[in-house]
Amino acid sequence: MQNEASTIKVKISPEVYKALKSFQSTNSFSVEYGGIIVGYYDATENTYVVTDITWPQKNDIQAKYRFVRKDPAHQSIMDVLWEKSERVKSYLGEWHSHREKRPSPSWIDKSGWKKKAKEQRNYDISFFIIVGMEEIRCWYTNGKDITQININN
Repeated sequence: MQNEASTIKVKISPEVYKALKSFQSTNSFSVEYGGIIVGYYDATENTYVVTDITWPQKNDIQAKYRFVRKDPAHQSIMDVLWEKSERVKSYLGEWHSHREKRPSPSWIDKSGWKKKAKEQRNYDISFFIIVGMEEIRCWYTNGKDITQININN
């Protein structure tokens, strides 16, 4: 019998992956960055595909060890992507940066992720990416458990 972790797959589009790697190589990590993850579920490949992300907006809170998405512009961007994709692209989760080589979620991250996952209505699970100074890591949650998964790109 397969466990759930082995059946959940996420793929990041080359454009998004390149943007995150570029951010990683040029950023000082003096403050945290973040935004939402947008994409869709590809049933033929049994894979969630990340097609877009948002970047920090004017009213977001960025501090050395904290990013809080506050700006309504993220939702506006999501709405445009949803419409342009003929209602295919949807909210998949959140991303933010950490000033760590190999990032891991803090208890604040985990608590927030579980809360966000319960708000999420498009899919039963939500994804969370942390961009570290050397690695980009991904987790998902169904609102209860948090599981790290590999990123395919």
